[in-house]
Amino acid sequence: METNRYFKTSLNLLEDLANIQNFFGNLMHERNVTDEICKIIHLIIDEVCVNVFSYNNFVDVKLDIYVTISETEINILFVDNGVQFNPIEYDEYKQVNLPVEERDIGGLGIYLIKHLADKLEYKYCDNKNQFIFIKKM
Repeated sequence: METNRYFKTSLNLLEDLANIQNFFGNLMHERNVTDEICKIIHLIIDEVCVNVFSYNNFVDVKLDIYVTISETEINILFVDNGVQFNPIEYDEYKQVNLPVEERDIGGLGIYLIKHLADKLEYKYCDNKNQFIFIKKM
């Protein structure tokens, strides 16, 4: 299987997330990605999109999503112009280790992302967050 890069842009989360999921779902199906990996990728796209838009109050945020699928891995690059935030440095264990009634709302999505990834990378460049999620197949 050759490596291909695919691109989809979301400008408004509430209107575009379903279309983005359908686009990448069809793409992964065409590339014979297993159902297990497809479910993980859908979850990751949901979590990252919701975080980017909700933590920026749904205002003036542009999110670009680039997906590369090879025989051995799926690489997703999320690029947004929102508030600088490095999810790799976020300490989700503060929330996970608390009793449920003491937890803040949120934070578990980052926990899931970190535990479902085989590799994560982040950098802030040109006033944009660049977050990479890599999953081996």
